[in-house]
Amino acid sequence: MIHERAVGIPRLEHHPAGGGKPEQTLLESFPFTIGRNDTADLCIPSSRVSREHAVVLKRGAVYRVQDLGSTNKTFLNGKQIEEAVLHDGDLVAFADVEFNFFSGSPPPSRQTATQLIDARDGRQPADVRRSVREIRRMQETLVHGSFAHEYQPVMELAAGRLAGYVAVEHRCSEPVQRGRGLADIECRLTSRLRWLSRILAVEGAQELPCGTFLIVPLDASELGAEGLAESLQQLVPALGDGRRLFVEVPETAVSDSSYFHEFCDRLREADVAIAYGGFAAGSPRIGQLRRHPPELLRLAPALTEGLSRHRERRSSLEAIVRSAAEIGARVLASGIAHTDEAELCRKAGCQLAQGSFTGASPAAGRLGRSAGCESRHGTLIEG
Repeated sequence: MIHERAVGIPRLEHHPAGGGKPEQTLLESFPFTIGRNDTADLCIPSSRVSREHAVVLKRGAVYRVQDLGSTNKTFLNGKQIEEAVLHDGDLVAFADVEFNFFSGSPPPSRQTATQLIDARDGRQPADVRRSVREIRRMQETLVHGSFAHEYQPVMELAAGRLAGYVAVEHRCSEPVQRGRGLADIECRLTSRLRWLSRILAVEGAQELPCGTFLIVPLDASELGAEGLAESLQQLVPALGDGRRLFVEVPETAVSDSSYFHEFCDRLREADVAIAYGGFAAGSPRIGQLRRHPPELLRLAPALTEGLSRHRERRSSLEAIVRSAAEIGARVLASGIAHTDEAELCRKAGCQLAQGSFTGASPAAGRLGRSAGCESRHGTLIEG
């Protein structure tokens, strides 16, 4: 990949999730193959991309993209395609990895008033079309998808005080369920829309009380993405000095890979705390997390369901808490509906609890900003 803009040669341009210079790949011969195979003309090292995912064809002066029966499909400007013509500025996604296509053709001579405005703006017509298209896609998702975030309180059980919040995304007035939500919306949530959703979550969290933390969950499919750690690091200043950011990784996605090792190191360097969520295994599994121990271990609701009726479940919970303490992790019980359940969790050793027993959860935009605890960078999105 190159970083300088080529003229006269078609190219695919990838914008890293965390920002920075776009990476450009020249399409110098056809058919131009795209996939996870090392032999592909464009090798994309993502588990969601098929080994032989797609191909770009040239017929005369026309460029076409064709899906090769991939598992996670090919999308053009948000719509799934089998084969389609490519135009300057088109957004093409192979699974969830996005590129903009440019033919490399020189822009037409500027003779109209509109073109003179473009020249004064310093942007090419293709760049303008691309920006309009991306803004329209995000606007449709925001307006019709109704992104909003609920901040579910987390209580410190021993002291009975508020400790933090879990950011839970809502869409169409319904909470996003496990395995659904952003990754399933029709316009294809990609890394940019996930990033946008997190910005909105952090922006709303600027109005939460000082001295609390915010847990932002990741989707397992995001792990392995280029620039993920850097994009999460950029959220830290927005929370302000009085709050702390926790990034929650699904426990089932924790691995011993070099990527995950570097991912954890990069987050800790930026003072981003790590939580593992959805923990539904037994205490022996915790010993396997020793290499990358979390600060918080958020339990799946099933582990605390029916504690008052099942002595063996209470014993299992106590064993999990002891094992978590050995690796320096605190335990957060989730899905707690009643105060007596919270008390049983406290007696079992759980330090934190989340659930409807805490009362109503605040939603973004309905909180008064806490005095004396402002964001260092102010609001992330204006308008």
